[in-house]
Amino acid sequence: MKHMLIAAAAAALMGPAGAAGAQTELVLGRFFGACEAAGLDPAAEVGEACIIESIIRSFSAAENGITVETLPTEWNNYYDQIKAAYAGGNPPDVHVMHRHRVMEFASLGAIAPLTEDELASVGIDTSDWAPAALEAVSFEVRSMPCRWIFTRSCGT
Repeated sequence: MKHMLIAAAAAALMGPAGAAGAQTELVLGRFFGACEAAGLDPAAEVGEACIIESIIRSFSAAENGITVETLPTEWNNYYDQIKAAYAGGNPPDVHVMHRHRVMEFASLGAIAPLTEDELASVGIDTSDWAPAALEAVSFEVRSMPCRWIFTRSCGT
């Protein structure tokens, strides 16, 4: 699932340039901690930080034209750093947020609507999701359902 979400974000952000084979770098904001020893096989890792880092490294290592740069951040001020990046006009391409932060980030314009067709174009079928999972990533903005899978703006 995490690979699919990263792939969905990458596909949505790449547009035609990524399809043409140009190298794309995604900047990721996350708060899972550091793991310098993580390899390329998430199943071989132990602990959340190493599993997440392994997913990122294996995705970047794949021949998909995309590399992922992780922003250095600490858990205790993660959301302040992300909001400062939005205020400065340079937010990460992709970032993690907890469900209880959706309203706050919606007010910043940090949620983009993704249609079922857009999700399907990268292999995501929300009918496969548990209702609670779909509810957790659904939000009404401008009378449109939004999926807050990673983004820069909503409704533009």
